[in-house]
Amino acid sequence: MILAGQLVIIDIWDDKASGPLHTIHLGYGVGSFVVTQLMEPFISSKIPSNSYLAFVSNDTNITGSSTLVVPSETLQDGFWIITALTIAISLPWFAFSLFFKHNTNTTSKRDRDGNYRLRDLVQTLNPNSCAPGHPVFVVIMYFMILIWSFVVMALERIYSKYLYSFAREQNGFTKQEAANILSAYWVCMTFGRFLGFLVAKCVHVKVIIFIEGIGNFVCALGMYFLSYQNWMLWVWACLSGILIGPCHPSVIGWANRYMIVTGTGMAIMSLGPGISDITILPVVGRLIEGFGIFTMAVVVLGLGSVSCVLPFAMQSTACTRGDRFERVKEEENDNDETPLLGQSNHIRLDE
Repeated sequence: MILAGQLVIIDIWDDKASGPLHTIHLGYGVGSFVVTQLMEPFISSKIPSNSYLAFVSNDTNITGSSTLVVPSETLQDGFWIITALTIAISLPWFAFSLFFKHNTNTTSKRDRDGNYRLRDLVQTLNPNSCAPGHPVFVVIMYFMILIWSFVVMALERIYSKYLYSFAREQNGFTKQEAANILSAYWVCMTFGRFLGFLVAKCVHVKVIIFIEGIGNFVCALGMYFLSYQNWMLWVWACLSGILIGPCHPSVIGWANRYMIVTGTGMAIMSLGPGISDITILPVVGRLIEGFGIFTMAVVVLGLGSVSCVLPFAMQSTACTRGDRFERVKEEENDNDETPLLGQSNHIRLDE
């Protein structure tokens, strides 16, 4: 559904799609803020002092942590509440699809001709359809966008999963204070996407990705070197949320400026979050278990460094072909000027 919504926005807004793309992602931040506050009463108040995993056997021997983590028996109640809210929100859309169907009696050529559908599928998978005559350019662009999506989504996932524990263990926050800083991070991420919607109206998206990439690197430096005081941790966590939030919709708007974004291309750009979920989070969890919670800041610094370098490589590649919308405008201007020149020559001949 998200992929389809983004494609619809690109199709409607064309070169102005960068701003509206941020609005479709606002729901993530709003939902994450609500869920964080909703789950806080159901979270155990005990935390491990040395490790993230406590292994309990039948003979009551405990290894891996000096503090036994007792999970809240009512934790599942929070998930039931979230599930009920999700179902309640989806019911109106389900009813809409049942009672307000758009009926049509016409059958398109695609429905009648199986070969046409096959050719259409092949064309969708063909990178040449994104930038006619430049398939290698498309492959390189999508590869770098995939890396960008992986890096920024990994940053988002690490903050969302480990900021709470970082605040409690590294800075000594209470349970409520840790929940508050995590909620503040999500609020700032949501605000960052709204801010991206506003900024995209007056700043070119190629400038925005540089601001986001370099800004994430600066915040990573702050988390590593300057988060030892509580107010500093608040500052860097909130700034990180503002800068990480708009990164994914920004890169979609950026890609739309230099090539035609198809459904296949959108799916490729969306692989980054999935890959980060199944790779970076388990690895970071094991590193934190072995070396302590400050490992989070080390990993964030590494990812921030990559996010700082990527915009330079991405924009350098994009400049080899140029902005497709500006290229179309130039062609239209050339076509408009050609008849005028012919008309002026014709007048001179008549005279």
